[in-house]
Amino acid sequence: MSAFYNENDLIARIEDELKYDPLYNQIKERSTLKNDLFDSVFIESLQEDMHRWYSIAEAGRILGGDKAIAASTLKHYIDNLDEYVLPDEAPHSKYVRLNYLSIIKLRMIWLLKDELKLSGLKAEVGIIGSPIKNQTFSPSTEDNSELRSYMQMTNLLATIFMETDENGRPQLKREISSLMQNNQKLLESANFMQVVGEHKQTIDELKEKLNEESEKREDLEKQVEEKYIKQLAMKDELIDELKNELDKRQESLSDFKSEIDKTFEKKVDERESKFLEMVKKDRMRSKAKQLAEEEWDKQGAFKRAFGKRSEFINTKINHHLSKLDEED
Repeated sequence: MSAFYNENDLIARIEDELKYDPLYNQIKERSTLKNDLFDSVFIESLQEDMHRWYSIAEAGRILGGDKAIAASTLKHYIDNLDEYVLPDEAPHSKYVRLNYLSIIKLRMIWLLKDELKLSGLKAEVGIIGSPIKNQTFSPSTEDNSELRSYMQMTNLLATIFMETDENGRPQLKREISSLMQNNQKLLESANFMQVVGEHKQTIDELKEKLNEESEKREDLEKQVEEKYIKQLAMKDELIDELKNELDKRQESLSDFKSEIDKTFEKKVDERESKFLEMVKKDRMRSKAKQLAEEEWDKQGAFKRAFGKRSEFINTKINHHLSKLDEED
């Protein structure tokens, strides 16, 4: 038996379920996009049955309206954002099945795809870190050793952290990308500490690689410096100036490297903390929703026939969330 929801009730329910959704938080601040998201024709197509499963082709017809979106186009976005779009409770089948919330998420993706592109959408939902432009620099022709050293350091960091894909576009190296992915492996792992240990090992390997590259760079600089000093051995004043400049540059590079290490570790910690907080909130909400629905099922036939299920469920969800927060 299909359940028919009042349009305002359905919108309120969707807003509540998307409360912590990163794409919705962007859309709700812009009235035009929010109006497009809750277009009446689109909402009406979801009202008739909130518990059915849709194929990709059906989703394309709902999302496209008079001009259906091709299933192959939708599948491209689903494949790249599957952790965000596909529900955990989807039926096991060789075909992709979507619930009403999946279609809502696909609509938000469609509204933001031109602005954020696929890489930006991935970054927003936590599947991959924000892309970094792979810029390269050439040393200045002027005799400015401090500027040249900064440029060399920038090139070094780009070499360590970036690579190009088969189309020649810059992207993060696989090991860096895997560190920043906010993926389902943490939940599916039978041993959480082992996963954390694997990430720590990757970080240590990256630090070691950075140190090796730094040592090679220092060796090369030392060779150039010794040759330069030998040529100017008769000019004591110039030798003193060169030594002072080298000390300043070395100190600046050390501070820069230290700042890079701190920033990288902070970003990793923030990603992990944010992910764990989202998982915790999602679990609490799922549990509260389950308890609320169980309470509704226990209501008498009269109350269930004439009561507002969505209002009852939302009230009970908020009640159980408050209670779970207190217990936590």
